Amino acid sequence: MKFASISDLHIKSSNDPSFEILNQFLQFCMDREITHIGLLGDIFDLMIGPHLEYYNSFQFSFDLIKVALKKGIRIYYLEGNHDFHLGGLFNLIGLSEYSNFYYLKKATRIQLGSKILYISHGDDLGSSSLGYNLYSRVFLRGCFVGCLAKISPYSLVTGIGHAWSKHSRMKKRLHPLDDRAIRQKFRDATERFWKKNKFDVLVMGHSHLQDSYGLSEGAIMLNNGDPAGSRMCAYVDAQSAKLIAFASVP
Repeated sequence: MKFASISDLHIKSSNDPSFEILNQFLQFCMDREITHIGLLGDIFDLMIGPHLEYYNSFQFSFDLIKVALKKGIRIYYLEGNHDFHLGGLFNLIGLSEYSNFYYLKKATRIQLGSKILYISHGDDLGSSSLGYNLYSRVFLRGCFVGCLAKISPYSLVTGIGHAWSKHSRMKKRLHPLDDRAIRQKFRDATERFWKKNKFDVLVMGHSHLQDSYGLSEGAIMLNNGDPAGSRMCAYVDAQSAKLIAFASVP
């Protein structure tokens, strides 16, 4: 069994270079006979609610996902903090019809052969802020926003979403964090998570910083980092857990 994952491409349109990177990754997985694919959140910069316009914009990628599913590959689509409330969309475009397609909303355990693998977007593990956790889990991913995204026109959802994303990026530019501090925060979160959920491998994203961190008893955490820049993904099989290249960097 072989697992490969990416996250945090933040694809904005079909003209975005990251759109082609997603397609390269999916094709790489099929060529390398990967058995489990993880799309671990923030694949798209804004995708909220059951709007078919998303499928029309990114049909090639969704069709590639269907090709992989027809080959029997298990695909795990995990919500990020930019792409969520997508169950209705996946029903509409037929992904939910496949028993090997899994739409997930929180850290999830996968039995990969003899290895216990956990996958997470990372925001649920990397933040110790009660305010952020309430905002993310109760408000953004709660029933109110879910219902609002469902009944609101696509243009309204995208307008609000883009304004929110712009504000978030501006805030990060005004208050930049040290990369070492961010990595350490996620490593500390990994240690806490391991104490409650003994695992062999934990794979996450969210930080946009690649990492490979060894814990006690041989456990390891991999962070997908920024695949748009690195063309690298997390890879796990019976012998190893590491970051590998899935395409060459221009």
